[in-house]
Amino acid sequence: MKAHPFMRRLAFVMVACATLAASALVHARTVTPGAACVSAGKDPAGKAAISISTSGITNRDDNFVTREVICPVVRVPGTSGVTVFIDGSIAGTAPMKCSVQSFNFDGTFRAAKIVDGTPPRFDAPAKLNATEAPLFAYISASCFLPAFTSKIFGVIAND
Repeated sequence: MKAHPFMRRLAFVMVACATLAASALVHARTVTPGAACVSAGKDPAGKAAISISTSGITNRDDNFVTREVICPVVRVPGTSGVTVFIDGSIAGTAPMKCSVQSFNFDGTFRAAKIVDGTPPRFDAPAKLNATEAPLFAYISASCFLPAFTSKIFGVIAND
C-alpha cells in the first residue's frame, strides 16, 4: 500500500518541526538593549555627553572626546562559554574598540577578548570558551565610543 501524498508531506513537516525544536534547545540567545549600558566615567566638564534612549546608548560629545560605556551581558542559564555580538554604529571616521570580559563570582578577572570596528557599522563577535566563561562567570562588554553620535544598539549572547 502506497502512502498518500498529503501524509508524506505531513510527515516531512513534522520531522522538520521536530528538528527545529531540537536545535532551539541546543542554541539559545539573549538580547540586552543598548539602553541598559552605562557610562564608565564622569564627564570632566560636567556635561551629559552620554545619551541613553530606547534605541541604545549614544556618545553625543562634539568635543572629539571618546567615551567608555559598559554593557551587561545576560547569559543563558546553565551554559559554559559564550559568543557575544556587539551591535552599533560609528559616526565620523574614528574606529571603535570593544572588549568582552569575564569575571569569577567573587569579582576576580578571568579573560577578555578585544574586537575592533570601522565606520559606519559595528557588528563584532567575541567568543569566550568554556574555560574563559564557565557557568558561574559574570560577563560584560565595554566599548570606547568615538565622538559625534556613535551608538551601541545592543549586546547579544549566544551559548
